[in-house]
Amino acid sequence: ERERESVGEVRALMAKRKSAASPRPAFSWKTAGVVAGTAVVFSFAFFLLGRHQEESLVDPQPRESVWPYRTQPVPVLRLSPDAPFAEQAASHSAGLPLLLQNTAALRWPALRKWNPSYICQHAPVLEGIYSNSHKHFGPYYDRTRPLAPFTSQRNVYATNVSMPCTDFFSSQQQPHAAEYLYYSAEVERLGAWAELDLEPLHEFIRLNPSRTSVNAWFGGKGVTAHCHYDGYHNFYVQLYGTKRFTMFSAADWQSMYVHSFLHPSHAQCQVNLSQTVDESTFPGIKKATAYVVELRPGDVLYMPPLTFHHVEAGSTSISVNVWTESSEAQAVEAAFALNDNEAGPAGLQSFRVQLRTAAVKLFHVLQRCPASAGLDARAFVEQVYATRFVPDRDLQQSQKPLEQRWLWTDADNEQCANHDPAAATFAVAETCALFSQLSSSTRPLWVGNWVEYVVLTAVRKVDASPAAMQLISPAFQQVLHCLALASKP
Repeated sequence: ERERESVGEVRALMAKRKSAASPRPAFSWKTAGVVAGTAVVFSFAFFLLGRHQEESLVDPQPRESVWPYRTQPVPVLRLSPDAPFAEQAASHSAGLPLLLQNTAALRWPALRKWNPSYICQHAPVLEGIYSNSHKHFGPYYDRTRPLAPFTSQRNVYATNVSMPCTDFFSSQQQPHAAEYLYYSAEVERLGAWAELDLEPLHEFIRLNPSRTSVNAWFGGKGVTAHCHYDGYHNFYVQLYGTKRFTMFSAADWQSMYVHSFLHPSHAQCQVNLSQTVDESTFPGIKKATAYVVELRPGDVLYMPPLTFHHVEAGSTSISVNVWTESSEAQAVEAAFALNDNEAGPAGLQSFRVQLRTAAVKLFHVLQRCPASAGLDARAFVEQVYATRFVPDRDLQQSQKPLEQRWLWTDADNEQCANHDPAAATFAVAETCALFSQLSSSTRPLWVGNWVEYVVLTAVRKVDASPAAMQLISPAFQQVLHCLALASKP
C-alpha cells in the first residue's frame, strides 16, 4: 500500500511536469547543466548497501576500446527488481558511474517488446532524426551562445529529419550505410503505448519527479555521440542491442579540455575520442582515467551529473534514459542569479575597473570560501583559461588586443595587490554557501563555468555588443594579472 501511494504521488508530479511549457528540465543558457548534443579514489564499501545487493566488479570490453590510456572497470551493483536504487546510487557513487543490474527495468514490457519491428508498428513515422554522412555526431553547436559569431561548427549534420520508421532501421542494417542516423526524443512523443511499456518507472524518476525527462534513443551500429557532460542525474537503460560508454569523472576536467562555457559547443570536449588524440595540443589527456562499459539489454547505467561520456552503438540499438535535475544545478543557477543581481559600483565605465572588480570578486570567492580551502585563485582561473580557451584556434584568432587605455595602471595594480575589500560589494557569503553544496569532484567544473560568466559580465557592463566577445581572452589575461598580485603574501 505504501508503494502504491508512492507511485500515485510520482504520477501526480509527472503529470505536473507534462503540463509545463517545457517538458525537459528547464535551465537558462547560463546553467552548465543544459543538455548538449559536464581520477577519484573509490571506496568499494558502498556496495554493502542492502541485503539485495552483492559486490561485483567487471570489465566488459569485448570490442577494442577507444581509450589508449588508463582505464578502470565500472563498479556493478546487482539488486532484486523490487529493491530501491536511485537514492543509493546518487548518494554513494563517489562521483563515478555505476552499472546497475536486476533493477525494476527487468519488469518493463519494453525490455521484451521493443525491437525495430515493434517500434515501427506503433510509430510508423519518426520525426526529429539526426542524419550524418559519417558515424560521429557532435560536438553539439548552439548558435545562441555569446561566442557563436567567432567560432564555426566543425561537424555539420542534418537535424529534425522525418522518415518512415522502417526506412530508418533498414538503412542502418546495411554493411556500409550511405548515411548514419539516430533518433532522440521524449518518450511521450512516441505515444501513450511507449510510456505504458516503461512501467514501473517510479524508481527511475524518484530523485526529482517534477524535474524529469524520459527519452528514447534509437541508432544504427557505429553511431557515436561526441564526448560531453550533462548537468543531470542520468539513468540509462539498454533495451535492444549493445552500446559502449567511455566515461570520465568530473574530477578529470583539466584533462578533458571542455569547450568554453560561452562557446556554442559548451559542455562538449574539444578532444575527439573517435580519432587519435593530438597530445601536443591536449597534453593533459594522458592523465585522465576512463571507465568503460558495454551495456546489454536489461543493464542500467547511472552517471552522476557532469560525468563526461563518449557513446558508441555496437549494433542497432534501442535505449531509454531518465534525466533528473540535480540539487547542484539549482545551487549553481542561484550563484549565477546572485551575479546578475549585483549592480556594481555606480557610474563605472572603465573596462579595467570592471575587470579589477571581477578579479577581486573571484579572489574572495575562490580563495576565501571555506569550500575552497587551499585553492589558489590565480592557479584555478589560469587552468580554466588554459584548458578551455588556449587550445581553441578559432577563438584565439578572433580575439583583439586591449587598447592602451584599458591596460592596468599603477593604481589598479595597487588595488589588486590589496584585493580591495571595498570593491567586494557582491554577496560573497551567499555565493560561498551555494558552492559549499557542490561535491569535491564536481565543484571545479561548475565553478569554472561561473568564473567565465563573471568575466563575461565585466566585459558586457562596458560593451554589450556581440563584437565585445573579441575581448574575452584579453580580459582573462587582465584578470589573471590582478589575481597574481592579490595572491602574493
